[in-house]
Amino acid sequence: MLALLNNFFSIIIAIFGFSILVFFHEFGHFIMAVIFKIKVEKFSIGMGPAIYGFKKGETFFQIGAVPFGGFCKFKGDETIEDLPTKFSLNVFSNIINKISSESSKGLLFDNYEKSLPEQIEKDIYDEMINNIKDKNNLIKNAYELDASIDKYILQDINQERIIKLTKLIENKNNKLLNYVLKEDVNEKLKNKLLKIISKVDSIYKLRDPESFYGSPPHKRLLVAIFGPFMNYIIAILFLSFLAMGSHTETYHPNKILLVDDIKSIDNIKKESPAKKAGLLSKDIILKIDDTDIYTFYDISKMIYNKNKPIKITINRDGQIITKIIKPEWNPEQIKYIIGISCYIDPIIKYSNKSFLQQELGLKDGDIIIGVDNNYDNWSRDKLLNFFEKSFSMQKTSIIHIKRNKSKYIDIPIIFNEINHKISKKDFLNDFAQNIYYPKRFVKGKNPFSAFKEGFIESNDIIKGSVISLYYLIFKPKKNVIDKFGGPIMIGYYIGNVTVEAFKESLYQAIREFFRIISIISLILAFFNLLPIPALDGGHVIMNIYEIITRKSISLKILYKINMLFFILLMLLAVVVAFLDISKLANIGK
Repeated sequence: MLALLNNFFSIIIAIFGFSILVFFHEFGHFIMAVIFKIKVEKFSIGMGPAIYGFKKGETFFQIGAVPFGGFCKFKGDETIEDLPTKFSLNVFSNIINKISSESSKGLLFDNYEKSLPEQIEKDIYDEMINNIKDKNNLIKNAYELDASIDKYILQDINQERIIKLTKLIENKNNKLLNYVLKEDVNEKLKNKLLKIISKVDSIYKLRDPESFYGSPPHKRLLVAIFGPFMNYIIAILFLSFLAMGSHTETYHPNKILLVDDIKSIDNIKKESPAKKAGLLSKDIILKIDDTDIYTFYDISKMIYNKNKPIKITINRDGQIITKIIKPEWNPEQIKYIIGISCYIDPIIKYSNKSFLQQELGLKDGDIIIGVDNNYDNWSRDKLLNFFEKSFSMQKTSIIHIKRNKSKYIDIPIIFNEINHKISKKDFLNDFAQNIYYPKRFVKGKNPFSAFKEGFIESNDIIKGSVISLYYLIFKPKKNVIDKFGGPIMIGYYIGNVTVEAFKESLYQAIREFFRIISIISLILAFFNLLPIPALDGGHVIMNIYEIITRKSISLKILYKINMLFFILLMLLAVVVAFLDISKLANIGK
């Protein structure tokens, strides 16, 4: 019953989390469209049919039945017709005057005909009545006021009266006429007319100015960018607010383990920069280039882009020592490294679901201090490396345990029996997840310092996304499928992490919820800006092209490209959803 309740709350929290992410993303598109006077016909949180909605102004706001994703539907964003079928008289005349070829002018005249506007603003109608004194009863009978939109709408009148009205307006106030493309114009001729018009005018200027594709490319560019930009901004704000609150957190300490001590298991003798400089495992790094260090994360931030010697101050058994180290470039990690990892003592955190603990009889608080009579620096990472290398082998090792501060126990671990009962991945996760990690109290920062931290952390997360994408494309691992995670898996982590934190306190649950929301929001912003058609990044690239070349991309071509990539993305979404469900099924076992 408790598990069912946890799952229910996890789903509710996940949906709420997605709604926050989607709302701010779509609000970014929406607010820029409103600023640029692009009509937004529908604003949706969630996909599919509306389960709730209301209309405010010209926009219908809805909550979709499928709680993943969302959209802003702009006026004309589904248009695939490049050639404007209607021009005002002034615009048509302007185009004709710009065309030098008489044959081209004739082609336009031959394929357009004069037409009355279907609707007229009230002030224009009043002006027309005043200008045309004679036969204004004909005008009054032809147009009827629609008070809801304050416009005069052309009524259903016969052709003879339309001809009379057209001549009347043409003689007295011809700016109230339109030029409309004839219905019998074929596709080939339309393309020819489009090329003629394109040479003398920007096509987007001739479309409906309230429509998406009737707006200049720089406005469309900003509308596309502002969705991901809002995800970026809210992540900074959320992380900044979190930094303002005092809290206790799990962290990776600034105590180090040389990778050389991990490599010693594999008999790899190449020395790391840290080893060459004289650092030792269990050293505590206090400063890097006079900047105070408190966590291993601080160390990583200070080193990853340093292509020059750095000064490191360490505490070694109470003695303060300074070393100069030259980081080296690691092409696989795409950053500079010195060859260290975080030293975390492998203190067992008891769990009745832990296969490793049930198999070996480990208890809460047990410390793994050695393996096979080797007692040198058996931290978490060294043990994980040992378990990974030994898992598939037919061997038995002895794990040395310190229990209750004074009792020492030797426990055999028979790998060729264990590996028939559990996968390597689950075995390693079992160990990594069920040890105690250090905790510390963090005092809340003032607003300015908090904003600075939120800004820096947000940019670091985006840099991490860039590196992850590079790995995924250019250096895929055997377990590349495990790197994929879709909305279902993301929702699982949002809900599960929050529910687990709630067991500690409501405050901690709120912190964890907004932290993971911030991380996902930044990843969403980054991946949405990838130059892929059907994503915001695709719109950005196409609008930049239009700005640079001053040429409009054919809407028909754009429509076909977007539809193709939309179908591909939907297929990918189905595959990722299947993988997500498979992963969740395995987690539940």
